[in-house]
Amino acid sequence: MKSKAILINAKNKTVTEVEVDGHKSIQALIGCDMFTVAQEWPDDHTLFVDDAGWLPTKDAPRQSFFVCPFPGARYEHLEFAGNGILVRADDDGETIDVLPMALGHLEGTIEFPDEEITNEKRAEKLGDGFKIIEIKEGE
Repeated sequence: MKSKAILINAKNKTVTEVEVDGHKSIQALIGCDMFTVAQEWPDDHTLFVDDAGWLPTKDAPRQSFFVCPFPGARYEHLEFAGNGILVRADDDGETIDVLPMALGHLEGTIEFPDEEITNEKRAEKLGDGFKIIEIKEGE
């Protein structure tokens, strides 16, 4: 069943209302194979992001976004690589329309950095035990 959601498009630096129809449409809108819960808000709203967004893969996202509790407050743990989508679920876990006020609220809490994600930033986000490898076309 289709429902209204809100897409955070890091590449275009936009926050827009979209329709979703199950997990496949969420994957397509985010641009990933696996997504994860990034943050939960009141009224059963949940932000999903690319579960592997920070991994240094060939098609890794080049842009990110921050969820800021108030304008100008950027916390490193609230930066996400790639796109995100805000959905809402009922008591049975079925996706339902986000509340009308959600778009305005989310527009006020999302910030987009000007710089692209570098491999060094990916390594920093992933922490110790990860190393950057060069991926060559065709390998």
